[in-house]
Amino acid sequence: MLSQGKQLKDMRFGSALQGSLSSISSAGFMRDCAKWDDPGRRFLVSFMEGSVGEIHVPENYTSGVILKEVPVVKDFDLTGNASLGIALDRPRNRLLAAVGDLLGNRYSALAAYDLSTWKRLFLTKLSGPGMHSPLL
Repeated sequence: MLSQGKQLKDMRFGSALQGSLSSISSAGFMRDCAKWDDPGRRFLVSFMEGSVGEIHVPENYTSGVILKEVPVVKDFDLTGNASLGIALDRPRNRLLAAVGDLLGNRYSALAAYDLSTWKRLFLTKLSGPGMHSPLL
């Protein structure tokens, strides 16, 4: 059961974007994950091409206005890997991104980016070339 505050937030969010699914401009192929950032009035989306973007929704949004997806993170250290999921960490003002080699399963990592500047805060390699698996 949703709390009243959550219901009101969802209703406000839903009414703000009613009928807008066909009104988003994107240059990418496929998106893995999207999160709503209420204080920033934006969607944050992870790209299968290995970066993160945002879709800002203006306060006065009306149906028919095309919302533009803008890449905000393109981390060259992670070229060739996909952003496979994201999570907002509002108390720390950061976005966490799970990164991995989608096709070959040869690399995985967790990256964090500042929500204001998009600077990378850390990159933790979880698996990849040169790492030894305890299962082998």
